[in-house]
Amino acid sequence: RLPSAGWLHRADERRVRGWRERGTLGDCDLEHLPAGQRRPVAAGQVQAARAHPAARSHPAARSPAVRVVCARARVFARRCTRASGLAAACGGVRLLGLVGVAGGAVLPALGVPPLRRGPRRAAATARFGIARAGVTPRHAGEHPEPARILGWLPAGDALILLVTWLAIGSASTWAWGSRALGADFFEVVVTPESLIFPTNFSWGAATAAYQVEGGLYNTNWYKFEQDFKHADGSRAIADGWECGIAADSWNRFDEDLACMRELGIRSYRFGVEWSRIEPLRGSFNATAMARYVNWTHTLRANHIEPLVTLHHFTEPLWRTELGGLENISMAVDFERYVRYVALALAPTVDWWVTVNEIMVVAAIGWLSGEFPPGKQNDFPGMMRAVDTMVEMHRSAFRALHELDTIAWPGGQGKPCLVSVAQNVVLWSPGTPWLPTEALVAGFVEGYYNRWVLERLLRARPTSDGPLGARGSGLDYIGLNHYFSQVVLFGGFVIDFASRFARSDMDWSLDPGSLHEVVTQYHKWAPELPIVITEHGTADNSAPDVRRVEFLQKSLLGLREAVTAGDVPVIGYTHWALIDNFEWAKGFTPRFGLYRVDWKNNLRREITGGGRRYQQIIAANVEAAEEERAADKERASVSAALSSGRA
Repeated sequence: RLPSAGWLHRADERRVRGWRERGTLGDCDLEHLPAGQRRPVAAGQVQAARAHPAARSHPAARSPAVRVVCARARVFARRCTRASGLAAACGGVRLLGLVGVAGGAVLPALGVPPLRRGPRRAAATARFGIARAGVTPRHAGEHPEPARILGWLPAGDALILLVTWLAIGSASTWAWGSRALGADFFEVVVTPESLIFPTNFSWGAATAAYQVEGGLYNTNWYKFEQDFKHADGSRAIADGWECGIAADSWNRFDEDLACMRELGIRSYRFGVEWSRIEPLRGSFNATAMARYVNWTHTLRANHIEPLVTLHHFTEPLWRTELGGLENISMAVDFERYVRYVALALAPTVDWWVTVNEIMVVAAIGWLSGEFPPGKQNDFPGMMRAVDTMVEMHRSAFRALHELDTIAWPGGQGKPCLVSVAQNVVLWSPGTPWLPTEALVAGFVEGYYNRWVLERLLRARPTSDGPLGARGSGLDYIGLNHYFSQVVLFGGFVIDFASRFARSDMDWSLDPGSLHEVVTQYHKWAPELPIVITEHGTADNSAPDVRRVEFLQKSLLGLREAVTAGDVPVIGYTHWALIDNFEWAKGFTPRFGLYRVDWKNNLRREITGGGRRYQQIIAANVEAAEEERAADKERASVSAALSSGRA
């Protein structure tokens, strides 16, 4: 037999009033409401509850413990799915199979409201006789209310959740484990001779157009510098800086080239500025394009491989006025610009980065408000920006492979290698056996680091078919990596580890994080080579001891990954070649291997980090020459022996 009433779970007065106004609440006996709001159940409602088709298959038919966990898991999964594929983003993170259970256990404690109960669920509740808190059973068929812990958790469920918690803790400890390289690995004296990489390893440095070229006043960033004000009235850029002429690299490329030659690098990553090439929509500046073409020829003449970035945080002002990154049509304009650049640079450029740090642009521009457009907590806008940049890469990927069909003689043998430069932060739980910390670290790592890359790897293939992995939107993995963070206090705090020194950007200088990052991404996409497209630190001190120490110990870990771990890292690009305009931080942070004197004619002067990088490159060049000489000698001996036998 059925009970005489149905119950709604913890409805407050406001929600009940709203449901009644919308006609979604029947005349239920709500004993947990004030007396004035209680209304008896009509006789016909019990009969309707008996006949309701949802009552026979409703999850309430399960045991109370299973029902609680499953309901919370459904809420968690639904919320994730609504966030533009967020659930798919977690496909590559650890502990995915435990997320639903943990979400069902944790979300109620965080104040997440339960499932809304409309007439169907009220009817199903009446059908199976599930009593609610503080209600005495009215019929033998109605289950008694169990004792509750903390006012909401049934005691029977608590045991299941405790067992689940321990299982998740064991699994997370197994999944995260400890670092492959312990702290003692880096407690050695590092010399250039101890940092020998494979013969074909590429050593490089990087800059970005807006940060070093100067004179770029037709961009969203210049407008942001001029117009934006924070809530406290301060200007967009720290200390009131403006980019202005920056390091004037547009007119001092020869000086920058001299720095490259002194270092001995064999690759140079630089940006082509969209606003300079297409100052008006559909109108291109052939003179500016000719200068970039001349740069690539000059680099090739000096045995330096150009790696060209097509979008590095900036866009033409006319594009901003059309909605910027929140308007998906930007991908169409971007493809037109990319095709123009590709036709000009295809003969001399084989390596391309389409978009730099998609998640950085979106998160800092739409959540923290430190980048254009300066919005805060605008999650829908952030997701639209991400979608646009993903589509920008896809269209550029197709266009570049279509137009760049010329491989530079003596290069890597392929005419076109395309990727993005993805900013990657190493997140890890401060306490690996604590499930919430492991889950938060895995979720953030999957969402911030891998979600975009996974979408790009599954990009639509070109007309000639897949060129890379998984449907193929990437030919290599470009990683920008600077620091690591730990999840603390049960998952409520994400901060830098206190045991490491800090850079001038207040980032932790974790020497082992680069090894961990490349190892993880090799396991994630073993079919793709890896290029470190950015890595470095801000050190304004003289001498720059922190830069020297961080550089050589990070390379020590990277060498271990390449030589002992067989991770296919084929190049390292240091950020930056020279000091530059560091976006919202202005000119104060100094990332350059060459120090730019902002007050004395922008003179370039090598730093201690630059000297050490120069020595490391020289040691590798010498080792490569010795190896080639040895190979030549072995070939000569082998030929002589073959001739003697003949």
